[in-house]
Amino acid sequence: MGILGDIARRDLSGGKAKERILHPENMNELREIIRGEIEKQGKNVDLRHVVIPQGLNKMDYLFLNQHTVESLDLTGWDMTDVRTFTGMFDGCTNLKSIRGIEDWNVNDAYNFYEMFNECRSLETIDLSGWKIDFEHPFLVVDGMFAGCRNLKLIKGMIHWILSQKELQEIGRGCPGIHRTSGEVKYK
Repeated sequence: MGILGDIARRDLSGGKAKERILHPENMNELREIIRGEIEKQGKNVDLRHVVIPQGLNKMDYLFLNQHTVESLDLTGWDMTDVRTFTGMFDGCTNLKSIRGIEDWNVNDAYNFYEMFNECRSLETIDLSGWKIDFEHPFLVVDGMFAGCRNLKLIKGMIHWILSQKELQEIGRGCPGIHRTSGEVKYK
């Protein structure tokens, strides 16, 4: 029956198509679901019905090169166990909005390397609920917004204690990054 058939059997919603909740057990199943949902939904993808597997600690390259996607709704995704977000949205060149990430618990995460790399169409992103431990000995934020040339505002960076040099490293390839009253803006 294949991975998607197995996942459908674990559907805990009682078979209601509109309220179907998918429970992948691992990263491979999660990737398969996301590919299928992007294929079905097109450029505006609602993934609120997908439950992140408990204990999954990497989101690395989850949406790699999903050029057709313009908006994602990830509301309700529990990121408590996730430690690395390397390239999660890397190459999503037409991505304009991501809903739901403002509430992610990333308190124990330490790797955000090129998380939004080449998200060229992204203009504003809300990370208002994020509390990153900048004292973590293995913290990596280099290139987090690299190549996001249209990014104008990162909401909620009031908790982020960064030097101007670190801000520039986070925004590699984004002209004029600077901090204004707790938010980071690009000129």
